[in-house]
Amino acid sequence: MDLYKHSLYHWVENFLIKGVFVTDESLKVILWNRWLEEKSKIPAEKIIGKNILYIFSEINEKKADRYFYQALNGQAAILSHRFHKFLISLPPEKDFTNYFSQMQQTVQIAPLISGWDVVGTVTMIEDVTDRVFREMVLKKEAEVLKKAEEAAKKERDLAQHYFNIAGVIMLILDENANITLINRKGCEILGYTKEELLGKNWIDMFIVEKEKEEIKSIFGNIIKGKIEPYEEHENLIRTRTHGIRIIHWHNSIIKDDAGKIIGVLSSGEDVTEKRQLEEALKSMAITDDLTGLYNRRGFLTLAKQQLKVAQRAGDHMLLFFFDLDDMKWINDTLGHQTGDEALKQTARVLKETYRDSDIVSRLGGDEFAVLALDAKPADASVLLERLEENLKSCNESGNNGFELSLSLGFSVFNPDEPKNLDELIAEADAMMYEDKKRKKNIR
Repeated sequence: MDLYKHSLYHWVENFLIKGVFVTDESLKVILWNRWLEEKSKIPAEKIIGKNILYIFSEINEKKADRYFYQALNGQAAILSHRFHKFLISLPPEKDFTNYFSQMQQTVQIAPLISGWDVVGTVTMIEDVTDRVFREMVLKKEAEVLKKAEEAAKKERDLAQHYFNIAGVIMLILDENANITLINRKGCEILGYTKEELLGKNWIDMFIVEKEKEEIKSIFGNIIKGKIEPYEEHENLIRTRTHGIRIIHWHNSIIKDDAGKIIGVLSSGEDVTEKRQLEEALKSMAITDDLTGLYNRRGFLTLAKQQLKVAQRAGDHMLLFFFDLDDMKWINDTLGHQTGDEALKQTARVLKETYRDSDIVSRLGGDEFAVLALDAKPADASVLLERLEENLKSCNESGNNGFELSLSLGFSVFNPDEPKNLDELIAEADAMMYEDKKRKKNIR
């Protein structure tokens, strides 16, 4: 499962044709994938470690910052027209520059969850400029079609042509929810031919059983003009060849010349795989439940990312490796609850010693690691002195029946002679082992 999640993370970071960025709980960016680098022309090293709301002021101007805070409170948000059609200002593809000044976007902002805790946010940005443009055209052509279908078959053929080139389900339902028009993509997803679908009742044929009565009631009230159609919504449909699918719909009503509602035009995107990906991203827990530090997965993922950034930027880094001394004695003599407290105190000392931008982690058991960013070899002595002072202060203020002590080692990342993460860890671990052995000899 860990290999699967690592592969998924690598795919999201480097190959997913959608934008994904991840922040920690203070909204500092910890992942900025390649799609966003290419579309924004901003490399990951310029973004990582910075607050997303400070980097892109338009988020605050659009009052979209509230969705990030909602995510930190555990509430996901799907955004489209509610934030004026884009979250982050990105240029549209050149084919659409005459119609849009900005890339049209659909955005999902979701909580990043570890155990029972929200530890950050995951945001996915999709370029829907093409879809928005096509829907504008299709809506207009559908209106023309309904007005002229008795007088001009040519207009009907033209509208059907536009329907067929759309990359989403496009269909028109009459006042009884019967299908009067459907495009090629719709037939493909549903698994039926156009002839098998025309005239059939959409709700009876495709809506899952538990939702049929509710949707019939809503549709009836829309046709009667009692309620407006949901501009966007998602629901399950049952297809012939692809099983149950999740469809994200955009809806608008169709009226005749007298203003009477005679049907509904809907465009639907199959988002089944997208929703599965979002769930997978949510399950990628990167924090340790006991200490609140990054866990082994979180450390390895973020450290590898920072190695790439440091090598591109020409920055040095220091990797520290720690082992909590006498952990077995504490557990055996004072109990595992006291042992847990020793681990928590170690985490607090490391947080106080290093900066917020450094990657502080518990690798498992009594092992801890820290990757100090933009730190030169000469900084090691300063950081170790600060660590000794914080350990001393913790021991003087505590009354736990034990003294907090750490065996440690460190290694240096030099961008001119770069080493991989395994090599850096091995060097720091070897130095830490020598420190532990020296302490035993003194005793």
